Amino acid sequence: MRAFTAVALVTMALVLGPVWGPVNASAEPGTQVVGVDISQPETVVRTGESVPATVTVSLSEPAEYLEVRFRLHSPEGRLVYQKTEVRWNMDAGAHAIGFERSAGATMLTQGRYPIEIRVLASGSDPTTASGRLLVLDPDTAPQPVVLVARVWGTASVDHQSSADADPATGVALRSDLIAIADLAVNAGVPISLALPPVLIEEVARTAGGYQAPNGDGVAPEGAEVAPDADTVTEAGDALDALVDANASGALTLLDVPYALPDLAGLAEAGAESDLAAHWALADSVDLAAVRSVTASGTAYLGSSLTRAGITSLDARATQALVAPGRALRIDGGEPAPGIYTLSNDHLTVIVPDDEVTAAIDAGSDEFYDVLFDRLGSGPVTLMIDVGPDAQGGVDAVRDAAGWVERADWLRWQPVDGVVAPEDAAVVSIAEGATSAPNGYWDGLATARSLVRAYSDAAGEDDADVMSASRMLLVAESELWSGPHGTWPRVVRPRDMVTRVQEFVSSEFARVVLDVKDVTLSGSTGEVPFTVVNSTGKHLELTIVVEPLDARGERTTTSVALEPTQNFITVPVDLRNAIASRLRISAVSGGVTVAETTLDVRTSYIDRLATVGMVVLVLIVLLVVIRRHMVPADAGTIGDRASEGPSSDERQ
Repeated sequence: MRAFTAVALVTMALVLGPVWGPVNASAEPGTQVVGVDISQPETVVRTGESVPATVTVSLSEPAEYLEVRFRLHSPEGRLVYQKTEVRWNMDAGAHAIGFERSAGATMLTQGRYPIEIRVLASGSDPTTASGRLLVLDPDTAPQPVVLVARVWGTASVDHQSSADADPATGVALRSDLIAIADLAVNAGVPISLALPPVLIEEVARTAGGYQAPNGDGVAPEGAEVAPDADTVTEAGDALDALVDANASGALTLLDVPYALPDLAGLAEAGAESDLAAHWALADSVDLAAVRSVTASGTAYLGSSLTRAGITSLDARATQALVAPGRALRIDGGEPAPGIYTLSNDHLTVIVPDDEVTAAIDAGSDEFYDVLFDRLGSGPVTLMIDVGPDAQGGVDAVRDAAGWVERADWLRWQPVDGVVAPEDAAVVSIAEGATSAPNGYWDGLATARSLVRAYSDAAGEDDADVMSASRMLLVAESELWSGPHGTWPRVVRPRDMVTRVQEFVSSEFARVVLDVKDVTLSGSTGEVPFTVVNSTGKHLELTIVVEPLDARGERTTTSVALEPTQNFITVPVDLRNAIASRLRISAVSGGVTVAETTLDVRTSYIDRLATVGMVVLVLIVLLVVIRRHMVPADAGTIGDRASEGPSSDERQ
């Protein structure tokens, strides 16, 4: 009887133990800290396969009793598997407990299956955790993934093409380029790089040596950085890595205009014609620094789009365009991530999936979950920001690359292989406003007018014209807005614009008009004056002469000025005026370079001669008339005398 009772008590303890937990514990209630982690050997399980999983329990204190319950639910919430594992006398630390649903059980169909974990440990309250199991049909095609790394950074350049900030402070850009090139080449990850050529040029210029600027952004004489300095060496390594990765085909450089201009800002400033200069410089930099003569068939134009920007691609054999969804419209709203066709252009448009990119920060499970939902929807494009101030960075690129490599249900898709299907939906451009601070583009438009005038005067091939023009192209860059669009460094491009204005204005100030009042011998004549050109350059200007009192005619004369004193004459016509005040201006491209006024008079001798001629003509006319009238009167008197006296006289 006693033996039966003992067996009964033991049996009851075994039955009630998993439910209620142990009565005796080695840790006081509430002192035990329990951690739970769920891991699976594969990222997905195929239909018909077994379901293995490992639950790792971390104990802060020894536990006499440990219970782990594993539950698997269907997507609809039905329980499809449950198992409980009990362990005794567990030490503090991590303990892995395996679970496996056999392949012979009811077949699981494709979907996401929630996992519930409950842990009971001596000295703690119940601890729960959750996870999920991804089940995939064996016939499901791998999901293509496109990886684009968008590079942020800012250029340090003034109108003399010298650095205005020490490149030694821009380590992140160079180190990120090295890391991405290494990942593409050594890990075999087909990365597409949205890298504005202005940043390639920045690295190349640093690798070639530079003068370190002082605190005012000025590079004094003798401030050359040694060729073996860390900054110069690192820049050389970054450039070499970029060139090698691009040449091997492992890394694709998207076709990006030189400084990646803010297209909405260009439209606001009336500077959309500058796109041609951006593309020309982009080709020049790619050829010189990267030694690439063939651009990718896929372009990136920035965060905003305009019709002028799209039109600029016509001459570049562009087949596809990577563009954010907010820059596009479909059915009156923003398109979802995917592959589209741009209306009227037959251009493939690749809209990156921001949700998948954001999931990288949440971890691999969240990353896989979002991609699992995209199965069968066409290529998914990740666009990850790298470079200074970028969220995610190279670590995010590495994580995404590693997770895709681990999952056999995902595959890489090179960006140049993405083509919109024939039934792809059609999107249109959503032309929006620039995010730049108020007045930014007005100031740039003013500086641009001055530079264009300077170019018309000195020639577009002039070194100073080219440097000033390039500096404005850099100021037009979307890179200044930063990854978050807040323009955190707007002071620098504004300073660039100011320096360009001051430089061109100082050059024009070297052109002086030296004129003196003139007396003409007649109402028309030539007005002589001197133009002093102290710029040291040959200039082509237009001399404009216009009356200030509305008497006379406005005249224009094109002149070529030597870099010295130039004697110029211009025609004037005072018409019937005796005197007039004239304004003489030297003009280029609609900008007044120099101007002055002078008084022009006609001489009194000329006026007296004119009056004398009028009087003489009148006298002659009177004489002629008199001569014709006297003979007529004489003939009339004679006729009357021959007729004799009248009848009255005879009486």
